[in-house]
Amino acid sequence: SKCEETKKEKYEIPYATGHALNKSVLPVMSFTFEEEFQVVDYIVRIEQYQNRRFDFFCTNFHQYRELTAAFVACTHTGRKIPFNKQIEKNLYAIGVEFTKQSCKEIYKEMGMLSSDVRRQVLNCTYPALYVVMWAILEGNTREKTWMDQHMKTLHITKENHAAIKDNIRGLENVRSISLKDQERFTSPWTVEMADEEKFERTVSLVGRLLRDDIQLQALYHMFVMMCPLHRVENTMQADQALAELQVKLSQLIYRYLSTKSDLNYTKCGNLSENSGGTRASSRSDETSSSIMKMSEGVDDLNPDEKTRLLISLVDDLHDCVDIMQNRSLLG
Repeated sequence: SKCEETKKEKYEIPYATGHALNKSVLPVMSFTFEEEFQVVDYIVRIEQYQNRRFDFFCTNFHQYRELTAAFVACTHTGRKIPFNKQIEKNLYAIGVEFTKQSCKEIYKEMGMLSSDVRRQVLNCTYPALYVVMWAILEGNTREKTWMDQHMKTLHITKENHAAIKDNIRGLENVRSISLKDQERFTSPWTVEMADEEKFERTVSLVGRLLRDDIQLQALYHMFVMMCPLHRVENTMQADQALAELQVKLSQLIYRYLSTKSDLNYTKCGNLSENSGGTRASSRSDETSSSIMKMSEGVDDLNPDEKTRLLISLVDDLHDCVDIMQNRSLLG
């Protein structure tokens, strides 16, 4: 139909990572058992990274548990979550320091890069992964409570919840939390309104594409982690190891979307059988945040279009970081 054609054109994206999606070059083979294991391994490593980083935050920023719980408490009382630039700066520095210390040990892919390339990549992709996490959380604002929302988000683990259980007692049933609940992202928060719209559209698209699928969240996390800004990448004289990792991960995403199996990883730590291989969602989209209205129609894209869109959104994620750091009214 004319409507569907327009929709497809809307998300028709030029594809830059070589011909990884060219079916004549790379036939779509079924996702192998080894590849399913690889995806679960990524999930385990990302959760391990999140848990160790959480502990590192708690050691180096003593109010971190209270700060985390305050997000929920503010939402419960109907107040905006306040923004403190200095605290944000401190947490960012602590997080980057931990990541540089530990990423080679946690992610074997990082060990394939030279120390100089690894440092440049991490400086660039660490903040972009924050936007990915916020996007997945935003995608899951249709969940009834913030705890349900977290259970569908790879980046917040059961161990994180266990660590703050004393701080959140009585707050377990507070509604899910949107970026709009933060003072930092309450309009107007950018110098140019177009930047605010771009930020929200990017969050909405990534959130909708990833929200129901922890396996896809893990694959995209790994892909974004290995994709610095083009201008940064250009200074690395076409690093071969990095380029190979990018192609491998983009192919994995495409083949995963093309040949989804009936196995669905859940936060309970199990691979559960799911009839027809579809990801069941717990609530209708009507309960999502207003930001999620910006990506309606994306669910109808085919695996090729979804993969191309996910890849093209990496540049937008980096631009979202620049909007937050350099084009925000809050500085």
